[in-house]
Amino acid sequence: MQQNSHMKPRVLVIGLKGLPSFGGAATVGENIIDQLKDTYGFTVLSVETHASETFSLGDVRQIIFKKFPLSN
Repeated sequence: MQQNSHMKPRVLVIGLKGLPSFGGAATVGENIIDQLKDTYGFTVLSVETHASETFSLGDVRQIIFKKFPLSN
């Protein structure tokens, strides 16, 4: 697979409940993403109860699930 030199390496974030952060470790995670978003492309897996569909942080993508775990 050939990589375009203009494409940023992608990072998938699992463990943050969602963006915007609500404090604690999630705030640290959001700040790290904010500082590195120009170098890396981020996708955050989030849960509906802790995420905002209107939140924007550059080109950071957020995939919002109705609940975790996905089974049941």
